[in-house]
Amino acid sequence: MKKFNILITLMFVVTISEAQTIPNAGFESWTNHGTYSDPTSWSSYNFLLLDTACEQGTPGAVGASYLKLTVKSGNPTIVYSTPTLTAGTLGGFACSARPVYLTGKYKYKFSATDSGVILVYFTKWNTTTLTEDFVGIGQLFPTNGTVTTWTNFSVPIMYFASTSPDSALITLIAGSGSTSIATNGDYLYIDDLAFSGAVSGINDVVAAGVPCSISPNPFNSTTTITFSDEQNNTIIRVLDITGRVVKNIQFSGKELTLEKGNLHAGIYILHIVDENGHADTRQIVIQ
Repeated sequence: MKKFNILITLMFVVTISEAQTIPNAGFESWTNHGTYSDPTSWSSYNFLLLDTACEQGTPGAVGASYLKLTVKSGNPTIVYSTPTLTAGTLGGFACSARPVYLTGKYKYKFSATDSGVILVYFTKWNTTTLTEDFVGIGQLFPTNGTVTTWTNFSVPIMYFASTSPDSALITLIAGSGSTSIATNGDYLYIDDLAFSGAVSGINDVVAAGVPCSISPNPFNSTTTITFSDEQNNTIIRVLDITGRVVKNIQFSGKELTLEKGNLHAGIYILHIVDENGHADTRQIVIQ
């Protein structure tokens, strides 16, 4: 399994405490919708698919059941925590914690051109601009390999602001790779999600893997990503707020022009991984 080593500069005080609870984090409770079931407090795209791609698996790594996501009919399989807040466009479940990690257990299988996504956003509703402000993000891309036994994972969370969030949104995806058609039979199994640790201070977590600048940002049609060093086979992913990969670019050079193309106006996350596995995460806004 290819591992991406993320260099993180810690500039905060870490205190281990009982972090805020993720609803139905062990996927023990399921809601029957007639022709399919979803984990309670979570939503899937089962209702849009001819095949049930989100299913209850048994037994769980912990407890009786787990979340089983399988690529069917060439479609990525997406599950996200159901928004429970009335304010905001992104929503999510109520959460004021600033955890250090999102942890859990997984199994997966992905072909060379495919991958999965484990993503968590922390946001705060801005009453002045009436938009969601991003407070932090954590993301992991299980990719190009097979893990057949339950294995612990830990997703480091990077914070853009020192404020506390009011909500969190978790997205889990099987089949979000470099091709438009996901690979049938690839899968991502998840169980025992939790937040761990707590951070306090300004500029809490700073990713220092791939130094670059983005200008202009926000932008209308194009923006330029300028790297400090020459890049070789660097992977640049653009994710929408659901965690879906909407652009996947392999780049070599020092300057890349990123086009809006058919993307809608909104907030996106830019995830950059260089050939040495160093990673960086940035927020971009399309107007």
